[in-house]
Amino acid sequence: GADHNSSINQSDWAERVRKAVLFADKDPEVLIVGGDQAGLQTTARLKQHKDIHLIIEKNARIGD
Repeated sequence: GADHNSSINQSDWAERVRKAVLFADKDPEVLIVGGDQAGLQTTARLKQHKDIHLIIEKNARIGD
């Protein structure tokens, strides 16, 4: 996946996810409106490029 690190001093996965969800290190650079297939595909591509983004969806679950 896009979220890996070969460094021996890497933080654990849960801590990286917590920081990402809270935008602890940086503000999002891209806003994606809609969690449909196109929004999820865009999110995956941005994550590969290490771009910080926020996806918003009007429904309770993405993909609905």
